[in-house]
Amino acid sequence: MKQRIYYLDFLRSFAILMVLALHSISEYIVNPAIYGTTSWYVYLFVNAVSRTGVPIFLMISGCLILSSEHTKNFRLFYKKSFTRIVVPLMFWNVAYYAYKCVRGYIGFNIITLISDFLNAGTEYHLWYLYTLIGIYLIAPFLKKLVDCCTQRQQIWLLFLMLLCTTIRPFINTVTPVYIYMFDALFNGYIAFFFMGYVLSKIKINYKIVITFSVIGISGMLMSVIFHHVQSSANGINLIFNSGYSLCHCALAAGIFVISKHIFDQKNPLKRIWTVLSKYSFGIYLVHVIVIDLLLNFFMIDSSPVVSSAYIFIISSVVSLIISFVFGKIKYIRNIIGF
Repeated sequence: MKQRIYYLDFLRSFAILMVLALHSISEYIVNPAIYGTTSWYVYLFVNAVSRTGVPIFLMISGCLILSSEHTKNFRLFYKKSFTRIVVPLMFWNVAYYAYKCVRGYIGFNIITLISDFLNAGTEYHLWYLYTLIGIYLIAPFLKKLVDCCTQRQQIWLLFLMLLCTTIRPFINTVTPVYIYMFDALFNGYIAFFFMGYVLSKIKINYKIVITFSVIGISGMLMSVIFHHVQSSANGINLIFNSGYSLCHCALAAGIFVISKHIFDQKNPLKRIWTVLSKYSFGIYLVHVIVIDLLLNFFMIDSSPVVSSAYIFIISSVVSLIISFVFGKIKYIRNIIGF
């Protein structure tokens, strides 16, 4: 039996809750009608933190995969990884397409289904599984690379990964200077994957915790301040909501390091996030249907913050229950990813 890494369990639990929070507020934060209200300012902070969900998921994967000696075995790594990802990906593409047909959102068209499957999926959150496939393809090569590098060289490589897709766009957005230099050397999501490995190997001390706390808080404040400045009652402009944003990268790094420092195996609450962590993938896969049903059939009439909090709480609980129940059914849990 594998020994659990409790701070990764916490981070995985935190990440899935952030994904749910993000999708619970997505329809409200872009509404100019609530610009300048207390609700909108709450959303600015929630948006900044919740955008770290996917980066943290990728950082966890990088930490585990690049630390494992099994990753060097191309054949076994690919067989295990793609079986776990591709089969659920096929199932959920069909399931979400069928759901949208039944709900009357679209008409059935086999060409559209195939096209969506070959593109980014039949529902918006399935893009993440396609991203994982690409990262898994390169992971064994990256594993051999990091094993040959010193920690200093790994940090330099991480900087190169972040330079064009994360750091340069930030400079080009907030300053009058435009830097081209050269095209991206690596996809930005690879940087999150690699950053998880690098940060997991750093020895945590008081100075490191303080440094990354400042980095994380700075990332959150940058997101809030710039989004506030760029938005108005005429339109909401969330300029740093891209997946590669420096704001979310900084905040995700801060959360990762602080969690590693705090949430060790001695923490009395470990049982809670161990359970949530175990079913996080299932929650991710099913929650979009749950949210859609809530919005259409079980929505309450309340203020934006209360409404989005309601969506977040109910969708979290219902998605966890569904993931837990179907995860107990031996013959289908591997097919649906639970």
